[in-house]
Amino acid sequence: MLKNQPIIDITIRSYTDSDMKDIADILTKIGWAPQYVEGQKRYINKLIHDEEGSVFVSEKEGRLAGFIQVQHYRWNCLSSVPGLVVSPDYQRRSIGGNLMTYIEKESQLQGNRGVFVDTPVNNQEARAFYKAQGYQEGYIMPRYYEDGLDGITFQKFFT
Repeated sequence: MLKNQPIIDITIRSYTDSDMKDIADILTKIGWAPQYVEGQKRYINKLIHDEEGSVFVSEKEGRLAGFIQVQHYRWNCLSSVPGLVVSPDYQRRSIGGNLMTYIEKESQLQGNRGVFVDTPVNNQEARAFYKAQGYQEGYIMPRYYEDGLDGITFQKFFT
């Protein structure tokens, strides 16, 4: 695992239980319904106890600015990013890009060959973000989300 490190003027470190309140606050601030916030909390607790899973947070100016979840799959040597969230207070300040770069480096240290992530097809901001990070559109997943919305997977393979 990579050690805590400052990237530009943020610090990325492993999640601790004391981060959960700040994560819930960020999710609420961006408009997540209470049942999805609770679901995310359960998923984080599950992921941090999985030997192939990790959650990292970024701090800026002494405050939690965002978080990312990763699942490193040994069976196919790929890493999945099931969650990347940046506080509205810190968006457009390279937090998300630095979190993705951190995960990519960790994935390579794990011996994996690439990273994939999905987003709703209508989330143009996320689509543009992943493309800017060097990810390519992989495939459409029909009715992937609860409301019947299609998802799109982005992928980046290491050379």
